[in-house]
Amino acid sequence: EGVSSEDNQIAYYSPSLNGFSFRAQVRYLGDGEDDDQDSAEAGLSVAGGYTGSNWGLYAGYDDRGAETVTQYDSNGDKRLDSDDNEIKDFEDKGTYGLAGHYQLGAVELAAKYAVEELADNHPNGDDKTFTALRGTFSYGPGDLYAAAQDIAHDENGSEADRTELTLGVAHDVAEGVQVWAEAGRFDKENDEGDLYGAGVIYEF
Repeated sequence: EGVSSEDNQIAYYSPSLNGFSFRAQVRYLGDGEDDDQDSAEAGLSVAGGYTGSNWGLYAGYDDRGAETVTQYDSNGDKRLDSDDNEIKDFEDKGTYGLAGHYQLGAVELAAKYAVEELADNHPNGDDKTFTALRGTFSYGPGDLYAAAQDIAHDENGSEADRTELTLGVAHDVAEGVQVWAEAGRFDKENDEGDLYGAGVIYEF
């Protein structure tokens, strides 16, 4: 899921230490860089994990400190100023999760579980969770892959729970040339965001 923007950011990526690696990122939003804010804030993101010969396990946390989000009143309604504009403030919640993958021959399976804490008085409750599974089958000259992600909220207020599905194939037709096709159904109202595409990748 998209969490933090990548502007005004400094990051450190460690080398692999016998399979273990980590990264740390700090994002800074200064005074005057956001029309909704007249102060400054920094956000910290850390992630790490271990990669084995055919498996991996990873964890991460982002405090979202430099992200601005809509604020809600005690009734779960958006706070508005005198001009009916949404009032925003720096996020004081975080996002955290676990992910892993395991490969057995031509099949790789992966899973993810993440929690995004929501702003105070958010109509969807305290948080929303992301539970995802992905499978990839390598058949020689290409890969077939599919994924499903369940998004659930504490309460169905302004956004309903949904299940996202993606399916794709990538096939090597010649050295450095690959064709692909993908479809994504995201279970939103009026099929918002659903994607279908095909293309060719040429690497040289």
